[in-house]
Amino acid sequence: MTDQPLRVVVTGAARGIGFGIVRAFAHNGAYVALSDIDGPAAEQAAAQINAEIGAERVRPYTVDIADSKSVSQMMDDFAAGVGPLTTVIANAGVTVYKPFLETDVSTFDRILAVNLRGTYFTAQAGAKHMVANGTAGRILLLSSVVGQRAFRNFSLYSLTKAGIAILAQSLALELGAYGISVNAISPGAILTERTQAEDP
Repeated sequence: MTDQPLRVVVTGAARGIGFGIVRAFAHNGAYVALSDIDGPAAEQAAAQINAEIGAERVRPYTVDIADSKSVSQMMDDFAAGVGPLTTVIANAGVTVYKPFLETDVSTFDRILAVNLRGTYFTAQAGAKHMVANGTAGRILLLSSVVGQRAFRNFSLYSLTKAGIAILAQSLALELGAYGISVNAISPGAILTERTQAEDP
C-alpha cells in the first residue's frame, strides 16, 4: 500500500453495517463506492456522509449483486474516476428467518443468488481489478455467527454464511500469490433497521 487514499468498494451499504463501514473509511480519507440495490437510499446515504466530511469522496451506485455484470460495471466506473481499487468489501446479503419445512425453492434460489453467488462474483470482480493493476489489495467478506453454529429457523441463511466463511479461506490461498489478502468476519446480532424489524 502507498500513502495515497484507499479506494474502497462496499456493497449493501445504504444502511446498517455497510453504511457504518463506508462512513468509517470516508472519515479516514478514503474514496468509497457505496453500492446498494436501493438506489435512492444509496444516494441519500452518500450525500449524508459527504456532508459530514465536507468532501465528495463517497459515490453512490445502484447495484443488485445477484447481477454480476452490474457489479463489474460499477467497479469499472468507480476505478476510472478515482484510480485502481485497493479494497473490496462484500457486505450485501439477504436475511431469511424461516422454518426448514416452510422454505420454498424461490426463496432458496434468491438467497443463494445474493448471499453466495453475489459475494463470490463481487470478490472475483474486485480481485480481477487488483491483479490487472498489480495492486496488493484487501478483500473482506461478511459471514455471520450463524455460519458457525446452528440457530432455529436459520438453516438457509446459515448455509450461505458458512459457505462465505470457507470461500474466504479458499480465496486467500489462491490470491495470496498476487499479494491480495482475503478475510471473512462473522458478526453476531447488530442493532440495525433490519434486525429491529425482524426482532419478534
